[in-house]
Amino acid sequence: MKLVFSTIISVFLLIASCSRNNSPAKWIQFSEVKNASLYYTLDKMSKTDANIIKIWVKTVYTQVNHDDSNVSYSKNMYMINCNNKTYKINDGFNYSPTDEIVSKTESSQVDMMANTGDRSNRNVAVKPDNAESNGYIPIVPDSAAGRIYSVVCR
Repeated sequence: MKLVFSTIISVFLLIASCSRNNSPAKWIQFSEVKNASLYYTLDKMSKTDANIIKIWVKTVYTQVNHDDSNVSYSKNMYMINCNNKTYKINDGFNYSPTDEIVSKTESSQVDMMANTGDRSNRNVAVKPDNAESNGYIPIVPDSAAGRIYSVVCR
């Protein structure tokens, strides 16, 4: 009887420890850019045979953008090619302050990861050359993309 009870408790603890973590603590801040803070999560991160990391990035805007359906934050899946030091956005959604999905992210939307400060303290965005790079953007040193690259492509 003790063995059965012990086995049941062990299985329950194993299932509980493998359950999906929905707490805010799962998001780890890795960068601050003009008008936003960026976070990543290791929850559901995956790596392909081609050394491409798929990771979710949450962008929390410092001001709610009322011109864009009241978006307060976005969650996007980034694909980071560790071999070529490039990345692209695969999927994503924009959320309201009440945590409701208000839209799917668009390719024309500003990508906060590509922004890097230049000497004049302006933000400069790098655009992909879709014909040659299949939509991947080069990772610029000292950018948000460079910081997440250093975390996931060790």
